[in-house]
Amino acid sequence: MSSEIIIRAARPEDAKDIAHVHVESWRTTYAGIVNKTYLDQLKLEDREKMWTSILHQITPRSHVLLAYDKEKKKVVGFISSGPKRDHPELKYDGEISALYILKEFQGAGTGEMLFDASFRELRTAGFQNAMLWVLKESPSVGFYTTMGGKVISEHPTEIAGNQLVEFLIGWDTI
Repeated sequence: MSSEIIIRAARPEDAKDIAHVHVESWRTTYAGIVNKTYLDQLKLEDREKMWTSILHQITPRSHVLLAYDKEKKKVVGFISSGPKRDHPELKYDGEISALYILKEFQGAGTGEMLFDASFRELRTAGFQNAMLWVLKESPSVGFYTTMGGKVISEHPTEIAGNQLVEFLIGWDTI
């Protein structure tokens, strides 16, 4: 890919672009895994409201970073991380809550750039380790293990009436 990708902190005015990446990534990544009707009904407006709210609540210990393609002048991916949201029994203190990249930018280093930048932000905020949840059938599992994560456990989850399995992937040090 010849485009220059820059990674920067997301701002509230980026919510619509992030929502677009979020919806499109769900539709391409989870096609054949999550119910098609559910994927078709994802609404950009709903995700935009969600991301606007998230971006107004950023703290020194949480962040949303985005990948911006300077040539195409558009957001092509994002990552969100901060303190672990639930599961107090788990030893991890940080969590990646979302990492999505438009399909045409996957496999070109954008994910690695976002991931590395996010881990730097987590370390700066004082986190020692990190975790994330990913659907077992997601093609992203291979990416996370390539980035040094280990599958720690799995548990059932339900999305749109489908019974699926999520992996917990962890990094003991970041």
